[in-house]
Amino acid sequence: MNVAILNRTAAAHLVATRKLPDDLSLTEYGDLVDMIRALHRGANWAIDPLMFDTVVAPRLPEARLVRAQYGSDWVLILSISGGITGVLLSLAKVVREMTESANLQLSMGGIHTAEVRERNANAEKTEAETELLRVQIEERRRALETHDLDRELRAALSKALADHGLEAAASRLEPFKGPGAVASNGISRALIRAIRNLSIYDIQLSIEEE
Repeated sequence: MNVAILNRTAAAHLVATRKLPDDLSLTEYGDLVDMIRALHRGANWAIDPLMFDTVVAPRLPEARLVRAQYGSDWVLILSISGGITGVLLSLAKVVREMTESANLQLSMGGIHTAEVRERNANAEKTEAETELLRVQIEERRRALETHDLDRELRAALSKALADHGLEAAASRLEPFKGPGAVASNGISRALIRAIRNLSIYDIQLSIEEE
């Protein structure tokens, strides 16, 4: 879509979708919703993190739920301000990049354990979709929790924010020391965790007009 046509008073939809395991638990579902919420809050924070230099941190706006679909064909649609669509698209790009980095590392055999390889082979042999999805999630989690990919994630996020003209936010990523550090570190820490977990589940993110 043409994000340029949106303004701060317009509204858009943040759409999150993914084919997830059939045995998705309520806790996992809630965690994914929390990650999308953290992504939305992080985008709002990134627009003007200097507000957090004040003694009392501002209250960030909440997205409005439009649609939620529980189950293997997972869908979450939120109504958001058009003013943050560009930032969210940049964050979505980081999620995609980190998913691809994890998949690449796994394809090179750098993370696989004998147990995971055996489960993966058995799942493919029996065409057990749920088991295969679980194995893929477990492998990406293992990859994204390594020091190298954690450092890559932080660097990719900082670059995405800076490229979007949000240098102030890029310089305030946790661990940040300075005015508003407690509030900024809390939001940016949650944002980093959200990007990592959304990448683990390979969540597809897009922006659509209302």
